[in-house]
Amino acid sequence: MLYKDIDAISKKYSVDIRGTNNQFHASISGGINRYSKVALKLLLDYQEGNSLEKYFDESEQ
Repeated sequence: MLYKDIDAISKKYSVDIRGTNNQFHASISGGINRYSKVALKLLLDYQEGNSLEKYFDESEQ
């Protein structure tokens, strides 16, 4: 379900969360990938049906 939710968010907001280094995801040497605390909050808000605009509003970053 995690990847399904990430893919849905990525599609809706036209952002590649898993494919790039950003505030939600980082690729570390050796092919290791990590999600941030911000990503966890994003996913929890998504699952609770809360607005996600604050994560993608350029003026707040």
